Amino acid sequence: MELTLRSSTIALLLLLFPSFLHTSHVQIANVKAYRVSNHHEQLLPITRVVHIELEQVLDEVSQPIGTTHPSLPKDYLLFRLSSPVNTASVPHPIYELAVTLPKSIEDPPRLLIKNSAKEWREYRTNRPLTTIINQLEG
Repeated sequence: MELTLRSSTIALLLLLFPSFLHTSHVQIANVKAYRVSNHHEQLLPITRVVHIELEQVLDEVSQPIGTTHPSLPKDYLLFRLSSPVNTASVPHPIYELAVTLPKSIEDPPRLLIKNSAKEWREYRTNRPLTTIINQLEG
């Protein structure tokens, strides 16, 4: 009985405080999120869960895809970091990143990171981007 109580207590703590599960090496001090549609930015609230998820997305960036985007699509989520973040997979500090919003099931979301030349470059991440989209759009 005592073991069950301890297990349920731990489960409750993890449910109430998801940061206990947070193991990201990337640390974001402060971030602002925007939903951008037709160049119009709408500020979105950032919860601790979204903050942690964004850190984990950046922590799990694996490689650039090689595609450079001179401009962004019509609809996307934009994240502006108050201070630069460095990762092993991105060769420059990260100040801004975008997550494209899929138009259909066949069109997956994409992670775009602005480089020092002000170009948007697509990167792979081992973390699903749908989680952060659902948190902010849901």
